[in-house]
Amino acid sequence: FLRKASESDKEGYVPISVVLTFNKLKELTTDPNVVATALAGSEIVGISEDNLKLKRLSELPSTDDSAARTLYVKGFPTDDPDVTIDHIINMFSPYGNILFVKRRRLADKSFKGSCFIEFSDIESVKNASEAANKDGVMNLSFKEKPFECVLPFSEWLQRKKNKRENKSGAGKVEVGSKRDRDEKEGEDKPKKSTKIEYTERLILHVKNVPSSVNLYAIKDLFKSIADIKYVEHLVEANEAYVRTSSPEATDLILQAIEKGLTFPANAIKEEKVDAQVKEAEGAAEGKQAEEATVSSNLVAVVLSGDEEEAYWKRIGSNSGSGGGKGGRGRGGGR
Repeated sequence: FLRKASESDKEGYVPISVVLTFNKLKELTTDPNVVATALAGSEIVGISEDNLKLKRLSELPSTDDSAARTLYVKGFPTDDPDVTIDHIINMFSPYGNILFVKRRRLADKSFKGSCFIEFSDIESVKNASEAANKDGVMNLSFKEKPFECVLPFSEWLQRKKNKRENKSGAGKVEVGSKRDRDEKEGEDKPKKSTKIEYTERLILHVKNVPSSVNLYAIKDLFKSIADIKYVEHLVEANEAYVRTSSPEATDLILQAIEKGLTFPANAIKEEKVDAQVKEAEGAAEGKQAEEATVSSNLVAVVLSGDEEEAYWKRIGSNSGSGGGKGGRGRGGGR
């Protein structure tokens, strides 16, 4: 969004009034002069002579290595007011220069007890991880309570992937062997139905997702509108599948997109660490019925008919979102 806004100015500036439309900044101030004063002398952002516009002083990096520079920490108390971003920075700054801290939250916005810490270089992540896990025991703690884990973001991702694979593989039946035995014994058993039971109108196919927006930014955007259960982000296709908790929640999100719902620019910065997180990827009588709404940035389609059933078959039966029987996707809320 800001890139497009800057391209409309011959010198690459963006009006401060545009930046002040972002919710998090509006919570701090609505006065352009306050923003201009705060950015005076910045090495990253420059202010125009009339103090009404701003722009980056350097080009965006051609590659994003933020994931490799990020540390995952779990084990903070969820209800302790001392667990602030400043406190976390003070704890981990001995290991390197910290650029950004994100406290992870649940769907109700309460603190989850874990965070991402982005350092300015990869070596700092290694230093913090090695200090925490020296001699095979946890050496870092908060108020004398050891953390559950302190590890590089990439290692955390791999653990999550392994956990999902182990969970989905449990209880599988060797169908081919059973079929061979049945045929050998001459049994004529009816085939088990593969029909999936599910609640209709829970799956939104969202298109035109900005390439710089990541999984957690998508979750945060839609959770601010209604309760959602799962997000599948197709990064290369600039698309996402969003599973809501109810048809009513689906309608709320559709209405929000119709009114021009967009991603806040600060979400791109705050969430860029998680951009490495990638997850695996119609009406009756063969026709596809669609419900769609279009905004300047996003297009949302409610899956229906054969397409909806095919999606549920792909992710498995739905076990807990809105009353349908069976399945769980391979993701969910944070």
